[in-house]
Amino acid sequence: MNSVPETDCYVLGDGSLLHRLPWKTGDSYGAIAECYADFTVRRYCQATVVFDGYGEGPSIKDNTHQRRGKSMHPIVSFTAETEFSSKKDFLSRDENKADMIVLISTARTERGCYVIQSPGDTDVDIIKATVERSRLCTTTLVGEDIDLLILLLHTPEETMRPHISVLTPTRCQKSTKCITLTC
Repeated sequence: MNSVPETDCYVLGDGSLLHRLPWKTGDSYGAIAECYADFTVRRYCQATVVFDGYGEGPSIKDNTHQRRGKSMHPIVSFTAETEFSSKKDFLSRDENKADMIVLISTARTERGCYVIQSPGDTDVDIIKATVERSRLCTTTLVGEDIDLLILLLHTPEETMRPHISVLTPTRCQKSTKCITLTC
């Protein structure tokens, strides 16, 4: 199934979205954070958003973060008013990502989204949030990681409402896959 069924709420695993939206050179970091908030509300209403806990201490993803950060660029000290220059260099450092996530989280919270900063394994926290939301309303989980589907399939049926959809946008944004789970 490639269409999204009618959904009351969304849970977003936001790791890939941080890289998905374009950043305009010359925009302020605050303006970029507002773009993320606008995109989220426009597409997913007042979603629950789960972010990686960069810099929160030891994590199961530490090796992945270290591998991705091989070519180290400087830590950028910035405010919402600071002008942005290079996304790739900026996002190569966990410290920069963590500070940007704070700006994005604030902008989303101001628009009514619920933001979770995961201190450990983000995938587990995304599934926990999805299961919690599914008890209250029809829920769609949006994320690219196949681990999310595997974790959701191994969640006991009695803990979930009978209808959860998993939406997996592709990296090129031209297509989306949707899998609907019914208990």
